[in-house]
Amino acid sequence: MPTKHIVIFVCRSSKQRGAALLIMLVLLVVSLAAVLVNSLISSTAKTARQEKTAAALAQAKDALIGYAVTYGDNHANQVFGYLPLPDLGTSRNNNVTPAEGNAAANFSGNTKNLTVIGRLPWRTLGLPPLRDDQGECLWYAVSGSFQNTQQADVLNWDSLGHFDANSSNGTPSGTVSTTGANYAKRPAAIIFSASTVLQGQNRQASTTDIVDICGGNYNASNYLDSFNTNANINNIINYFAGSTNNSSGYAYNLNNTSNGSQLSAAALSAPKNIIFGDIEVNIAGNLVKIVNDRILTITADDIFSPIIRRSDFSAQISALMNDAVFIPHLQAVAIAGSKGTDNVNCVNTSNAVNKNFCNNWKEMLLLKSTTGPCSRVLIFGGQKTATQVRLIAADKSDPANYLEGINLAAFATPVASSSNFSGPSTFNANNPSADLLTCLP
Repeated sequence: MPTKHIVIFVCRSSKQRGAALLIMLVLLVVSLAAVLVNSLISSTAKTARQEKTAAALAQAKDALIGYAVTYGDNHANQVFGYLPLPDLGTSRNNNVTPAEGNAAANFSGNTKNLTVIGRLPWRTLGLPPLRDDQGECLWYAVSGSFQNTQQADVLNWDSLGHFDANSSNGTPSGTVSTTGANYAKRPAAIIFSASTVLQGQNRQASTTDIVDICGGNYNASNYLDSFNTNANINNIINYFAGSTNNSSGYAYNLNNTSNGSQLSAAALSAPKNIIFGDIEVNIAGNLVKIVNDRILTITADDIFSPIIRRSDFSAQISALMNDAVFIPHLQAVAIAGSKGTDNVNCVNTSNAVNKNFCNNWKEMLLLKSTTGPCSRVLIFGGQKTATQVRLIAADKSDPANYLEGINLAAFATPVASSSNFSGPSTFNANNPSADLLTCLP
């Protein structure tokens, strides 16, 4: 008999196939969950690092504003608003022991209106050594218009910061100002987180300064970006090439005149540009990060908003406008200039405090002869409104940039019909743009 072959077909049941698919699905879910968990952990860690840096920057900003707001309390006969120089290293600090963390003393090459960059003077500010998420101590830059050592001729709520902050997508056209044409918003100071070391930077220990706490050195180019100029970010560097430790340079063309601190149009168009963010550019076919600085800015408004809410600010304006020596001077001096105050001399005040305040705030004063019970009216123009501009000399010579409404109209009319002035005599921080008037009988 022929041999019979029996072929047995084993068919996997639908139940078995379902179990296999279920196992595969479980494995896929577990794998995805692991990816998501790792991503979440990474994102959480990144957020925590960012929050640490943001908190350090914010703490430094608060301390610097506090220093400015109380400056007159701690420095006799001085106005409020000045900021300290940075910590420029033990070789250039003010012989304080320990020197690290202290604001620099007046240093060789420092001049009026000079902008300076260095480490945050945390000890001067009463702070611990604040660090970013990479453990780097913070850096700090102060506009020459606000530095307390070589003081500008004039410091008041119209003082301009020397900086313009820029963001970028790594292309020239994508490098843009954060303030644009709103020059009054240019930062008076900037606080930096230098973050990780980038190409070209060297953060080895200094051979000239004692840096026991923060470590590293005081060469700003080793911390602030970019290390070299790059056309993709319009050649912006966050330091001053060529100066000692790349720390100082750039002075606005500020001149003290009869109407206050005058700024030329050319100087106005040339701020010290600063760049921030994570910026990569293509170098020889490779993407290279050239900027990773984080910044926090301090504007004139940040400084003067709390200053004008001090009760002694209002009292100081009243003290000047009612000064027993100043009033006879205002009555006798020849009225001159577009605001009538070209011949007014702040020396003619009764004390050093009023004199210093007058020198810094004189550009707010306007003087006009009137009819009626007042032989003249003295006006303190309030904080500028949204439509007023006080940038260059022409702006500061225009009464319309200080007065509004009925007072502007009366100031512009001949003496015989210029008695229609109206306004408070005491400064109110809730209405800072109001014109203040004093009748000179």
